[in-house]
Amino acid sequence: MDTRDRARELILEHLSVEKGKRRFLDRISKNPTRTRDGFESVKADFERLKGEIEERRQKVRTGGGGNHPDWYKASRSLSAETLAFITLACVLEKLARPRSLQDIPDTNESVSLLVEGQPELSLAKEIGNSCRLEDFCCWLHRDDGPVTSQPHHGKPKGWRWMKRAHSAREVKRRALWLETRYDRGCQFSDKHWVKLGQMLVHVAEDSGLLEQSNSRNTRNQKRVKLRERVLRLIEAVALPYYQHMVHQPLSWKNLDDGGYIDLRMDLVKHWENRSIRDALRNAKLRRVYRAINALQGTQWRINDFVYEVMKGMRSKRQDFPGWPTKEQITKAEKRWRRLEGEANRSKRNEFSEGKEWAGGGAVFHLTSSWGHGCDKKPFKERRRWVKAHRQEIVRSAYEPKRPRALWREAEDPKRFLVACKDAVAYLKWHAAVKAEKWFRGLKLKSFVQRKLTRDRLELAGGLKEKGSTFYFPYQLDFRGRAYAVPRLFHPQSDDEGRGLLEFTRGKTLGKRGVFWLEVHLANLWGHGYDKKPFKERRRWVKAHRQEIVRSAYEPHLKKALWKEAKKPWRFLAACKEYADFLRKGRNFQSHLPIAMDGTCNGFQHLSAMLRDRPGAEATNLLPDISPKDIYTIVMERLRKHIENQAKSHEQGKLARQWRRLGMDRDLVKPGTMTTPYGAKWKTKRDQLADFLLEKKMDTPVLRGDPLKAIELAEYLVSPLDICIRDICKAHSEIEEWLKKVAEALAGRTFYELVVEQMSQTLRRKASGRRDALAARCLECLEKRVTWNIVSDAAIAAAAGRRRVVQRFKSASRDETERLAGYFIDLVGKSVRSVLDDLPECSRAEIAKWLKDGDRKLKALSPRGRPVCWTSPSSFPVVQAKWLYPEERLGSKRLYGEYLYQDKSQPEIGLDRTKQRSGITPNFVHALDAAHMILTVNALRSNKLRDFAVIHDSYAVHACDVDTLNRTLRKTFVDIYRTDVLSKFWEELKCANRGVPELTAVGPPPRQKGNWPIEAVLRSQYFFS
Repeated sequence: MDTRDRARELILEHLSVEKGKRRFLDRISKNPTRTRDGFESVKADFERLKGEIEERRQKVRTGGGGNHPDWYKASRSLSAETLAFITLACVLEKLARPRSLQDIPDTNESVSLLVEGQPELSLAKEIGNSCRLEDFCCWLHRDDGPVTSQPHHGKPKGWRWMKRAHSAREVKRRALWLETRYDRGCQFSDKHWVKLGQMLVHVAEDSGLLEQSNSRNTRNQKRVKLRERVLRLIEAVALPYYQHMVHQPLSWKNLDDGGYIDLRMDLVKHWENRSIRDALRNAKLRRVYRAINALQGTQWRINDFVYEVMKGMRSKRQDFPGWPTKEQITKAEKRWRRLEGEANRSKRNEFSEGKEWAGGGAVFHLTSSWGHGCDKKPFKERRRWVKAHRQEIVRSAYEPKRPRALWREAEDPKRFLVACKDAVAYLKWHAAVKAEKWFRGLKLKSFVQRKLTRDRLELAGGLKEKGSTFYFPYQLDFRGRAYAVPRLFHPQSDDEGRGLLEFTRGKTLGKRGVFWLEVHLANLWGHGYDKKPFKERRRWVKAHRQEIVRSAYEPHLKKALWKEAKKPWRFLAACKEYADFLRKGRNFQSHLPIAMDGTCNGFQHLSAMLRDRPGAEATNLLPDISPKDIYTIVMERLRKHIENQAKSHEQGKLARQWRRLGMDRDLVKPGTMTTPYGAKWKTKRDQLADFLLEKKMDTPVLRGDPLKAIELAEYLVSPLDICIRDICKAHSEIEEWLKKVAEALAGRTFYELVVEQMSQTLRRKASGRRDALAARCLECLEKRVTWNIVSDAAIAAAAGRRRVVQRFKSASRDETERLAGYFIDLVGKSVRSVLDDLPECSRAEIAKWLKDGDRKLKALSPRGRPVCWTSPSSFPVVQAKWLYPEERLGSKRLYGEYLYQDKSQPEIGLDRTKQRSGITPNFVHALDAAHMILTVNALRSNKLRDFAVIHDSYAVHACDVDTLNRTLRKTFVDIYRTDVLSKFWEELKCANRGVPELTAVGPPPRQKGNWPIEAVLRSQYFFS
């Protein structure tokens, strides 16, 4: 049996490789310019193409008088790099098309996925037409290209005028009109472009990219195809389409020898990062290997009952629970059409084309015409004034004849009234854009889910027919978190994917198994019952026993109970398991995974670090009669905050609108759950807005206006943050300290090094020579306005000069000019001095970024050190967000530019911004990963063999849940008996003794509470 499974597994892995190649080649052929690995594999061929094209053009230029070839005349408007890129893109698109996967035999022989060649003339026409389109796009962007008059915007370029039309039909009409104008003034005919295409095909043949094909068509035309060498280069970077295994995965004993039998797979992702690779090779990972091997050894099979229900619903074309319904999509489309009709069509193109309306342009228009000193204030204060007077601005636009209208009080009333009307029109147009985006997103979500379900059912059907047991190999990320490798469905997929799976090995349910099965049913039902005491959860199950059994035997009923559950598919599987238990009794063999989930696990770890009692109580670390729900606690505090704000004058209106909308636990859950993992303001704003767009759009408060939803979401982010941090105060202290540590190790950024060099030079000149200009420039440095000056001056001296002039407005004009010249000269010398001190491999790339004005320089720390520490499971964690040399490739108009980092080159430096923002979530993730590894090892020691783990959710057989609960608490207590932060701090100090900035950070925050960590052992709702 083992030999037969091994043979089947080898065939499956071979098919996975071929399917991966097919998908990769298909992706290249559909969009060759967006496939990074495809171009990296043939980068040498691109360089040869570019050199050969330039050489041929040089021969024509130096060949003396006479008529030049037709191809040369057409090629002069495009660079050699662009011509090489277009040639490579067309060749990959036409000649790298894979055959159907059905043609692949069920053997272990090598299969070529390359289609037959293309006629040379056809390929030449395709390349020539692409070159013509590139020239047309460049013509649209040129200053002497087509122009159209638009109010307030002068004469925009033809490209913007074409792309910003209000409908696809209008875009097509404008494109045809512009193309007619281009052809009318173009000096090249189709013959010139075809000749250029033929020349480029010949260059591709001479450079070794193409070769002649032996097959010929009925017209005996010459055909060309990709060389076998090129195809092998492309296929070498194609990742296999990883699937399940029918043979038990190979045990991990080292970092690159485990999992699949034939397919090579690394244990840890991001293996190309040098810092992570070196740390892992020097680590002892015995406990990590043991835990991952235990997860891989779990035997799985398809849940026949859930599969048949899914298959029946799909064959009847019924909507699955959780999918966007046709009614929701229709309603979203009607809302978009209504807002589209209300939008001012005469203003639509102006708003979409004009830059002054983007990025707060309406704020500048309104405040500059309002006057009264508002036009002299910073942008934040201007925006605050517009928000405070939004209602009066709208009323001025709709009711301008009203005696006390706001526009009458402006310094420039007529201009302010026009700005009010434009602002209202812009808001309508923007609302229509947001509504369209929401409608398109719903349609895409529906399409993706239907396609995913179809693929899942096809794979599950094949597994079910063979009746095979299968396995899932696992990988780790750089923090030690475990992830299942196969796609489509696995123990960590969504509710639909997990509902299709069950353990192959069954265990007798028993009395305790029945208890946990009933708790599991209530947990999956949700609707608040998953946060109630166990007795009430079981009481709910017994009260709804009839509906649960009916769901198991008649699942296709329209109003079946399981369709209303929070996790419908797993709830359906649990209903079937419960119905079978009622029929067979406690000796029934159960195969269902029963999951225990943590209560906002990130806050649990943070509260345990500092013994924070409020956070510990809210996350069930401390024993209590009933479970606490941190999301409900946050919701109640937020409701009180809104009630208080509703009485104020500044934010009272928005607070009263939120009071009318009402608070919901699901509203605050995403923001609360992602806070310990470093969620930013924008992320929380989008989470709140998505909730309103999905569930509250038809309420009288919103009235279908998506902009109103965004405004309300923006207001609620700050109160939500206040309420969260009041509950778990440990998070703020730990987060700030960890960010200081990451910044200290990252070191100074490039601009800070330049400022430091300038400061030293100015102090030396001001004190030694008593230079008055140096003293004045030093004053500017000390007032921290040099950052933008250095940034501008490093890019362009004129921009830096303007910044200096603005800074020294109080000085005379002559003195300002002298200061500007002195300062700009000093910036250039300091930049050169800092570059000379850096490694040679970094200088060229930094100089190029300076020339381009790249924003990466604001975060680049050329001399930084990564943050390295060891988790409680002995797994080495390395946070190193390196910046590598970048290369731009491609045509700038037709295909777009292609940018990638060359990670084979030495690192330029660390990205300090990402180091700072990533340290807190990575530290917490490393701790929950260690908790998982220690828990799985302890369960394996207790003779358990079947596990399903999703970071902070653990599933075993129902009869083993008591063992799981004891083990979860014991391993958590073992981790936090020691001071995790102090251990982290001591490890960093030992590894980075030569970093004075790290010593200046100071020790970590001290523990706040005095409650013993052993109290977790008595908390029955710690994981529930």
